[in-house]
Amino acid sequence: MLAIALTSSGFILFLMKKVAWGSIDFLKIGYAQTSSGASGSEKIMSATMEYSSLLYFLYIPMIALASYLVFNKKNYNYAEHFVISIYSLTNFSIISTIYAAIF
Repeated sequence: MLAIALTSSGFILFLMKKVAWGSIDFLKIGYAQTSSGASGSEKIMSATMEYSSLLYFLYIPMIALASYLVFNKKNYNYAEHFVISIYSLTNFSIISTIYAAIF
């Protein structure tokens, strides 16, 4: 399920970068400016798209730790929270990929 989510989101990000990148107006969403005057938002978005799978894998332990600290009423161990965070992020990724493909 994780592999399917990463593959589908990677494909959508590839299509967005190849097809829709030129039509995005970064000045409207540009809240960060670099010292050279270029849009910092464009650089941040480009780097996020380039390393999206790595960022996805980095989110998993952070969310697992947060859920372990906050939602540990049934005394689950960290590994169980890790698996729960994998499933929740995977479902979120699949749903957001479907919306991205539609829009």
